[in-house]
Amino acid sequence: MDGILRWFSAGAIADALGRASGWSPVGRMITLSGVEGPEAELLEGRSALVTTILGSELIAELLPGHQRRAESYRKVKLTPRHAGWTPFSLMLTGIVVVVQDESPHAGSGPVGIAMVRLARNAAVEK
Repeated sequence: MDGILRWFSAGAIADALGRASGWSPVGRMITLSGVEGPEAELLEGRSALVTTILGSELIAELLPGHQRRAESYRKVKLTPRHAGWTPFSLMLTGIVVVVQDESPHAGSGPVGIAMVRLARNAAVEK
């Protein structure tokens, strides 16, 4: 029964619609909000460009921030926090993700949890 319910979750439906339509978050701008965790103040409200999808994870390059320390984060890995949600779910709604620093100097472990949404009217043409 649990497997059947997973197929009818909002995340799975959004994923199926995104994939079926050929939509992809790669090349699109996203924003991080509602950030919690050790680096919340450096990530809150930041915009990023999605560069890669690795399975159920997104790799995104953060745009320059307003604080000098925020510049240390350039690339992040965003992993959906809940089962059934994928990068393709962003087509319809925001998703909660675990944020990890993917910069060359990155430590191990997450640096925060955030809501990720597509930025309004901001896509980079490929």
